[in-house]
Amino acid sequence: MIRKKDPHGMKMLYNGISGPVYGIMLRFANGNEKLANRLLSATFKKIEQEIYTFRPEKGSFFCWILNTSRCLAQDHIFEYPNTADGKNNKCIFDLMINKGVSIDDAAALLQVSRMECAAMLRKKLQNLSSPRL
Repeated sequence: MIRKKDPHGMKMLYNGISGPVYGIMLRFANGNEKLANRLLSATFKKIEQEIYTFRPEKGSFFCWILNTSRCLAQDHIFEYPNTADGKNNKCIFDLMINKGVSIDDAAALLQVSRMECAAMLRKKLQNLSSPRL
């Protein structure tokens, strides 16, 4: 139905999987509901536009959708690193530990050297492990 551009098919798909996809978007958006909703909408537009790329022999439709949504969210974070949580926050810990970004990619994103990036992560990890009074 979706490949045939039937609006009823997209509505059924949205009603069936928007919850789990929204959860993923909310996680990538660090709890920012407005951004998560925009990413959810963009995900379903992308699904509608790229449905022809789905190959059932490579995996389930649901996994294809989740991968599509994850890639879209990561692309957004790389393009707009300051909007993930609605603040001017380029948190090295969040990028590398929570989002799984490599040290080289994080350094490029934060516009610092690889060594500076490693030092930032080390400092953040030390702050997390020090006892709080």
